[in-house]
Amino acid sequence: MLSALVDIGGTAIKCGVARISNARSNKPDIMNIKEYPSHASQGAAVLYKNVIEILDNMAPFDLVGISTSGQVAKTDGSILSANENIPAYTGFPLQNMISSHYECPCLVENDANAAALGELNYGAGRDFESFLCLTFGTGIGGAIVNNRELIYGYHGTVGEVGMMITHANKAFSGDYYSGSYEAHASTSALVKMAQSIDALINNGRDVLNSKDRPEIENIISSWINEITYGLISLALSFNPQAFLLGGGIMEEDLIVNRVRRNFEDKAIGHHKKTNIVQCQLGNLASLYGMFHRLNTRQIN
Repeated sequence: MLSALVDIGGTAIKCGVARISNARSNKPDIMNIKEYPSHASQGAAVLYKNVIEILDNMAPFDLVGISTSGQVAKTDGSILSANENIPAYTGFPLQNMISSHYECPCLVENDANAAALGELNYGAGRDFESFLCLTFGTGIGGAIVNNRELIYGYHGTVGEVGMMITHANKAFSGDYYSGSYEAHASTSALVKMAQSIDALINNGRDVLNSKDRPEIENIISSWINEITYGLISLALSFNPQAFLLGGGIMEEDLIVNRVRRNFEDKAIGHHKKTNIVQCQLGNLASLYGMFHRLNTRQIN
């Protein structure tokens, strides 16, 4: 059986095809990996049309697995909540619409949860019983694994660590985001801080290439502290065996090593020994996670 795998982001849609098998532990061979613009800023209807066109080009297939930004209902794969990056996405019955359109099973999962499932079964999470998986980019995505099971919470939306309040004095009424973890510790937050020094900086790579400038290094150090104190709060709350750090900027050994050293220096008691490791599957982690969901669903 062939599974069509799709990862919906705010700016791009990644996709690939993999064959369902009985070998749960084997890393799948995801074939025909492609990436397309999502045009998500034009709204849910346009996004859905694009997904259908992409899936049409991937046919034939027997199952569909979709990871997406936004909070996803565990019961029916609809979008519980989404930010302004995808207008009119909240409430969108994505899983049911795809399943009905192609008359085949479809599963929809939050992208951070899917990435954690990918790392758990085929990547850096294979060595741990419990971990928090955090992805750093425009925001900060999060997912929680305990006893090698993904934790969903009552509404299925646990792990939204990016919206954790780390700066209460900035979380003004009506502006909750300004005090959030991701407003201060995401890659976009780092870039925004660096742009206050140099308007020509456009992304995390530009920041790292400018790290020898003292004023940029000060910004990087401040950003590392923001990441670290968030991790310390999460360690105190969940006591995980490890933190798995993902996103493009966390592929840099320099950054992860600095976070690790800073955490060991500032964390409390036994939490200093919490493992901090890089994710291994890169920007395909969510596709691997959706393959696992489909594969285990098919076997069970």
